[in-house]
Amino acid sequence: MRVIVVVSILFTTSFVYAGECDTPQPDWLFCEDFEEVNLDWATWYAQSPFDECVGCSNGQNDPGRLYIENNSDNAYEGVGSLYMPAAARAEYQGADLRYHHCKGSKRQGCELIGHDIMYYRAWIRLAPDHQYVHHFMSIGGTKPDDYWGGSGTAGCRPNATTKAGTALDFDNDHGLHFYTYFPEMHCDDLTVGGGYCADMQPDLCNECAAKGFPCTNGYECCWGNNFPSNKSERTTLPRGEWVCLEMMVKLNTPSENDGEMKYWMNDELQYHKTGMRWRDIPELQLNRVALQHYIERGDANQSNRIWWDNVIASTSKIGCLSSNTNDNSQTNDSSTTTETTDETTAPVNSIDSPESNNNAITSKSDKKTSVASGCTSCNLPFLAIWLNLLIMVFLRRRYLDQILKVTAPK
Repeated sequence: MRVIVVVSILFTTSFVYAGECDTPQPDWLFCEDFEEVNLDWATWYAQSPFDECVGCSNGQNDPGRLYIENNSDNAYEGVGSLYMPAAARAEYQGADLRYHHCKGSKRQGCELIGHDIMYYRAWIRLAPDHQYVHHFMSIGGTKPDDYWGGSGTAGCRPNATTKAGTALDFDNDHGLHFYTYFPEMHCDDLTVGGGYCADMQPDLCNECAAKGFPCTNGYECCWGNNFPSNKSERTTLPRGEWVCLEMMVKLNTPSENDGEMKYWMNDELQYHKTGMRWRDIPELQLNRVALQHYIERGDANQSNRIWWDNVIASTSKIGCLSSNTNDNSQTNDSSTTTETTDETTAPVNSIDSPESNNNAITSKSDKKTSVASGCTSCNLPFLAIWLNLLIMVFLRRRYLDQILKVTAPK
């Protein structure tokens, strides 16, 4: 019977604690659950799907801006999560991790693989006292041979051939909205005076023109348009609890106004915008996502903390279904959840945190990249129960037969 119990426990453990990234789906471009908590930052980053890090320098993260935290209390699933503390020692600056769908191995400047539609999902938790972020989650793209296309063009009207996409941001009341650049966007007309960036003209238009984004409508200043624009129509992003956010961008048929963008919160559709035109050429496609908590120096006067977990990019709908082995999916507050503030010491065994070491548990591997197949049901706990029953019946009968042979009269 000891053998039966041991085998049963092993099978139950191996299935119940398997996460989403262990069973990736065919359309997933990457899945990252931040469970490699035994690695130092440089090693983790090298094998992660991300190729750009804002908040890193010379291959090393600034722990005041981001690090992998080894603490199941602050993970949606498992023990690891990406923590962005925007700490005082970092002058309250946020951080970004960016992914590009490279042809071949990841590298900055790579040739890109494009898609007409992309989905991007993450489990996120804002601290109860979170106040501000400038930019958040985003999907975007360029032409395959133009990795840096559209970079540094804030304030410029897009030309329908260089960049496409949108960001899912939230305002100071945590109202979610799309922040979008597109050729037909509304811009401030500076020919009539005034405007947010009137003092930047004509230099801004000259700079935009030099990057291939001329001010074709006269002196103007273009910042992303918000959808919905009315704050009363925006869904509030909760604080102090884990929330599943998924966004989608579907590019328009070239030169047509049939593009779309949507977002869901906890699998419920919150907003759907149609009639978008981002591109006039088929070569302009989607090929990148950004995991952002973008806060510049001087934007905030407090730490705005956020945790990320189970981040997935895909070419089909992802959804929020997860094995979630932790008890952190419901609302957490400061009385029930360990939250690392700037004044406290970060938990040990965190990747390049202020108190990190390399004695953490061995975690799963090779689950962050694209795969050709995945599970079909992923109903792992029920599968574990059935396997346990089969094993116990088989072993019980086997040992019972042996006992009967020994005790049978000769």
